[in-house]
Amino acid sequence: MRPRDSASHGNFDFLKCYVQQHADHINSLVRQSGAVLFRGFNIDCAQQFEDIALLLKPVLSTKYLGTSPRTPTSTFTFTASEIGPNKPLPAHTEMAFLPKSKPERIFFCCLQPSSYGGETPLVRVDHILRDLDVDVCRKFEQYGVTYVRNYASKGSKRSWNPMQLKPWEDIYNTTNEDKILEICSADGVNAEFTGRNLRLSNTQPAIIRHPDTGVPVWSSHVGVFNIWGPYVEIQQVLRQRYHFSNLMMFVLVWLCTIALLIINKPREQAMNAFYGNGEEISKDDVRAVSSATWKNNVLYRWQRGDIVVIDNNLVAHGRMPFSGKRIILTAFG
Repeated sequence: MRPRDSASHGNFDFLKCYVQQHADHINSLVRQSGAVLFRGFNIDCAQQFEDIALLLKPVLSTKYLGTSPRTPTSTFTFTASEIGPNKPLPAHTEMAFLPKSKPERIFFCCLQPSSYGGETPLVRVDHILRDLDVDVCRKFEQYGVTYVRNYASKGSKRSWNPMQLKPWEDIYNTTNEDKILEICSADGVNAEFTGRNLRLSNTQPAIIRHPDTGVPVWSSHVGVFNIWGPYVEIQQVLRQRYHFSNLMMFVLVWLCTIALLIINKPREQAMNAFYGNGEEISKDDVRAVSSATWKNNVLYRWQRGDIVVIDNNLVAHGRMPFSGKRIILTAFG
């Protein structure tokens, strides 16, 4: 959606009034297409972004229980993933690994586009399911996915691990172990402390029915969590965008993956994903998911002030490697 005329161009008050009056229509468009882009209204701060998001989803989350490092920027907004700029993020439906915390809507806002790369690929998850290898799809449908996360405590020697994105104290904003166990239990996640390390595990379906349409859709964090996920993803990025920094990242990710496979057992990795019956998800199966995803990925260049509204049950999102300053905010609801 763009401004129609010079009076509305760059006019936040106009956008706010329009969204307030047409929220039902906009949400209907999001349900139909999976995502809606607002461009040309010059959103320039977290509070303006939050105001628009609240008009479309009055109940937003103040907590983020996912794995990526983020910084709160207002009551209901956060920075997008702060994982290093050279590392791509595979497309995923936000917090699909959590039984009770997966949001219906994801909002993104661009305050500063990067000078190179940094796109947020969007992909219809019903199309991933349509194009996924039949045998691989059958296994995911039959068994689901078991997600295992091993979080080190602050200052732990295990924090050298590149897959160890943040300590458990930062996820739950507390050092009270009993409180964390209570939170995990309420969210349907198995939690266990071993010394000062926290292991979380739970099994989720990889294929669900969209709550509005009943259409089967892919719902997974396999590309993010599985030990082979980063390697397979950087391979895809290198094919799409042959760049020296991507080549160097490919070599680094390959070496790190081999080292982690040698050092740690599968369930001792910082993050990993298995079939729900306990079987390891092979590199070939991860690649099958990645191939179906990249076949349907849509990339677009961010512009300053953009807002994107996403149906998190219909569209997955990722992140391309980038250089230069990039400020993307997000909200969940």
